[in-house]
Amino acid sequence: MAWQEPTESEMDGAGEYEGLFWEPWKEDSEIEIPNPVQGVVEESKIGKHNKLFLKIRDSDDRLWITNQHAVLHRQIKALNIEDGEEVHLEYLGEEPTEGGLSPKKNYRLRVWRE
Repeated sequence: MAWQEPTESEMDGAGEYEGLFWEPWKEDSEIEIPNPVQGVVEESKIGKHNKLFLKIRDSDDRLWITNQHAVLHRQIKALNIEDGEEVHLEYLGEEPTEGGLSPKKNYRLRVWRE
């Protein structure tokens, strides 16, 4: 048995994503991140942290990838968001927590249904 490391060629393309991460709380972002973001859900899926996230295509044809925060996960699940639905997602800011935990990020997620 021996330790193994990936070669440069094995890492090419690993960790790359089609789309932009929707993180409106980041003030030092190199790109302008819309808040709110509105568009059509291309994909709703469970990520590596076992939380739901969305890939949203906006009217400028940009693909935004949301995070896997618990508050957003619960909203996606409660609304039963499906691929192809139009959504409106707004970041509302942080709420302090007790016990030294990271602040809770709050969102408002809405889906357009007839």
